Amino acid sequence: MSSIILAKLALEAGLSPGVFNVVTGTGETTGTYLVENPLVRLVTFTGSIETGKIILEKSASYVRKVILELGGNCPAIICNGSPWKENIPAIVKQCFKNTGQYCYRINRIYVEKEIYADFLKSFIEETKKLRIGLPENPSTDLGPLNNFKIMKRVESHIKDAIRKGAKLESGGKAISDSPLDSGLYFPPTILTDVNQGMLVMREESFGPVVGVMAVDSGEVALEYANEGNSGLAAYLFVPDTGTGLKMAQNLESGSVWINTIHQAYFSVPFGGFKESGLGREKSHYGIEEYLELKAAYVSLEV
Repeated sequence: MSSIILAKLALEAGLSPGVFNVVTGTGETTGTYLVENPLVRLVTFTGSIETGKIILEKSASYVRKVILELGGNCPAIICNGSPWKENIPAIVKQCFKNTGQYCYRINRIYVEKEIYADFLKSFIEETKKLRIGLPENPSTDLGPLNNFKIMKRVESHIKDAIRKGAKLESGGKAISDSPLDSGLYFPPTILTDVNQGMLVMREESFGPVVGVMAVDSGEVALEYANEGNSGLAAYLFVPDTGTGLKMAQNLESGSVWINTIHQAYFSVPFGGFKESGLGREKSHYGIEEYLELKAAYVSLEV
């Protein structure tokens, strides 16, 4: 809807008809047609890693530029001596906002063992304050999942973790009480006793589920955080800025938040490492992704 409104505003601003076009439709039909059309010089896509790979493969036939912002199984690292207590509300929000359905949410948390028990207690208590309800209710914190495909993915991650020895601390089952009995309302779910072999720690859940693991040190957490094929965003809570910057440098993530969590700024480039994407969005770097460099050699002889 926002794209259609933007196109109307472009016309009102004086842009000639046909310069800015919005074509609506499903990915299977409209999306496929656009990607397979040789006239299209650049494709930008935000979505799953699987679909991004298909677009990249089809675009290779035309040696076409592609910008991809794909999935992220984003980690948070909580170190002893960090300001984690005052950031608990923000950490919980970044795990469960929009019912976990956005790309740079926290999917897995690594906590140094000295503070693990205290962190987990506070994290669970703060999570219990979240309210699940109908979207039109202003007091609702978590609405429904978008579709049953996402629901099945969330449930499969939880079942996989429990089968492999994880402990269910909260949630874990779709709500069946009216009026939230559509099958798409799912409570915030916290899993402990998790390990790197579980899906929740390796793949993007894209729902309200998070794994919390105790680790011996920040270095071990950093190693775990870099495992896997994604690298979109990461969150560090450390005793000092120097430690945070050093760890951030070694994180294989396109964006890193240190001792804070907030909305990604429009003035800062956003994108991922590894299979989380190609290119950057936002800022002047994002604009330059849509441009081609050209060199012109000019003789100045009279």
